[in-house]
Order: sequence, then structure tokens, then C-alpha cells
Amino acid sequence: MRDSRVVVLRDAWSGLGPSTITSYELRHDSTGALVGDAQRFVEGEPEVVRTITLAPATAAEFLGLLAAALLSPAPYAAHIEHTDDFPDIRLLVYVGPEARTSGFAMLSTASQGPHHAPWAVTVGGQAFSCEGSHLGRAVAMLRKLCP
Repeated sequence: MRDSRVVVLRDAWSGLGPSTITSYELRHDSTGALVGDAQRFVEGEPEVVRTITLAPATAAEFLGLLAAALLSPAPYAAHIEHTDDFPDIRLLVYVGPEARTSGFAMLSTASQGPHHAPWAVTVGGQAFSCEGSHLGRAVAMLRKLCP
């Protein structure tokens, strides 16, 4: 995933308080930066639209976190600790032709907690789960760009 050319993130939350969705669409540019747009919706209404850039070193750190995530063949089961807090995070990352059918890996979670672990990962038609903080830390990097 370190060489990914396209990253799309849909970061949604619902519970007590206004529902939010923030979407990020990023592409590698010729310098190695990830550039694109972030748009935030609150209760379905657009609130913020931003052009965002992850400088080459930050983009490398972000993609490095994705690449460092350890996958397990164990089935995914969301970690739910309490009620009225419902994240729905989906990350689509271009990983190249080795993913066979689409070239994309889908990473998603409905887990609560600081890093939203575990995550469900589908790549090349195979399903995995992912524990640990890497994917949540990568998402947190994008969240700082469109709070």
C-alpha cells in the first residue's frame, strides 16, 4: 500500500448528537504528495469543503501505517463498548493489479475506541481482520485536515 495512487475515505458517525460524514478523496501527484478534497456533512447538509494536501513525507507516513497493518484470517467482529456511538468508517485504497478483481483494498470498521480496532479488510476477494492501531492512526492523520 506504500505505492497507492488513490485513497478514498468515508468517515461517518451517528449517535447522540448530530450525525456527521466526512469524505476524503486523495490522489498521488508527481511530487509524491497526496492531494485532493475533503467534504464534511452534518445532518446531511454540507458544512466544509477543503482542498487538502499531505506533503510527500506525511503521505509516506500515512501509507506506511496502512502497509504496516497486520492482517489475520480471523473473522471481523466490531468492538462495541457502549451505546449511542456508531462509527462507520470505510477506506478504499488502490493497491495495484495484485488485488485481481478491482485493484482496490477495502478497509472498514464499525468499532468504537480510539483506533476503531478491529477492522475488516477485503483484498483480492479475500476477507481478513486487523487488530492494532495502524489503521486508526492513519485515519486520525486525515481527520486533522478537516476537523
